[in-house]
Amino acid sequence: RPRKPKSATAPRADALAQWWPSAPTPGRLNLLYAGQAAQSPAIALLFDSVFADATAAGSAIRVVDGQGHAVGGSWELASNRRLLLLKAKPGRYTIVIGADLANQRGQTLAEELHGTVYVR
Repeated sequence: RPRKPKSATAPRADALAQWWPSAPTPGRLNLLYAGQAAQSPAIALLFDSVFADATAAGSAIRVVDGQGHAVGGSWELASNRRLLLLKAKPGRYTIVIGADLANQRGQTLAEELHGTVYVR
């Protein structure tokens, strides 16, 4: 029997598996979603509380592409101020969010988080 070739396309899901805690930690900043932004080719990180601006994201969040290269660009804060966006070309990305990322009230993550997202 002929074998089906492995697909080179990204999976339908933005993240193959949830890599952030499923239960929020009270009194801390909590990641609720990581994946592709709904209407644009961008990485989206949704948190449970607001940020004053996107400045903290630039130093606390690292993004690496499928070839292991650091991804440049600036994080942007969406109008709801809980959503951070980074424009990205289609592909697979590894996200590392430092435990020191702080929201507007100074609350930080309980631990460093890292995982994969896909942009289509």
